[in-house]
Amino acid sequence: MRLSPDGLRHAIRCLIRDGQSHRQAIFEEINREFVRHAVEFFTEVAHAKLKGEDLAASEDWYERQLLRSGRYSKEEIAVHAGIPMKTIENIHESTSSNVVLDASLQNHQALRRTIEEVLAAGEGPSITLTIKLRGVGVDLSLDESLIVINSLAVKRERIRGGMWSTAGKQVEVPLMATLCLLHGVDDRFWRIAKPDEYPHQIDFVLQSHGKQYLCEVKLMGKGNPESAKAAHAHNANLLVADRLSEQAKQSLSKNNVEWVELAAASGYRRFGVVLDRFNIERGEAADLEGLDEIIERAIERTAR
Repeated sequence: MRLSPDGLRHAIRCLIRDGQSHRQAIFEEINREFVRHAVEFFTEVAHAKLKGEDLAASEDWYERQLLRSGRYSKEEIAVHAGIPMKTIENIHESTSSNVVLDASLQNHQALRRTIEEVLAAGEGPSITLTIKLRGVGVDLSLDESLIVINSLAVKRERIRGGMWSTAGKQVEVPLMATLCLLHGVDDRFWRIAKPDEYPHQIDFVLQSHGKQYLCEVKLMGKGNPESAKAAHAHNANLLVADRLSEQAKQSLSKNNVEWVELAAASGYRRFGVVLDRFNIERGEAADLEGLDEIIERAIERTAR
């Protein structure tokens, strides 16, 4: 799962501006993707209800169309059934299509039985969820609503996990290119690493006078020790992070690893100090008035 172009721009903008966190940009992307899915999902449910389908009946539409129909990937089937793929893998030690379908059907049927038992056990609230499609309203009963809500909850968690696992990596190269452009570094002094060029996932290289400087980017939150450890383990010459503890900074400096902490006041300007130490030609650090245009150029130059 990838950030949208606007989400990528927003994340880089947040990282470079003083004291802001790119996490807000990623949360906004998670919300946007979830809302898009929810609207599509409710639209399909509304169409089914308009045709007189019962989402919670035995051999129901939900099971026939969203689990058994063959229209969806195994990941989508698991979401519709309200069970995470990781849970299926942990229980069955497999995520093959047949295993996922069987596990999804079992979970959906178990959930339906649980809802029936809970609602039959006492005086539950009288809740009706109404969906309007082009002015025509359809009602979901409480048991139908709970099935839909459970699916949406699993979908949001899947979106959240997927976005967090990939968004940081997607930001790293255009972020480094933005720092170079902000400091007037000519293209010949930086490059994107080739796939598998280094034993560790180094994606960006500064270079000058025949020397190469490996750049590590870690966006892991305040004072996370893993940032400094990764830079040491990967033999990086520079670590760019959103936040670094004083202990991490001292450890990096002691081991001759340069660092940039973007969340510090005017933190991006420290990149100029690093360039000087690497003997890389640069201009004066630009102010942030033209940041949006620079980000656009950096994304264009690093697009793969």
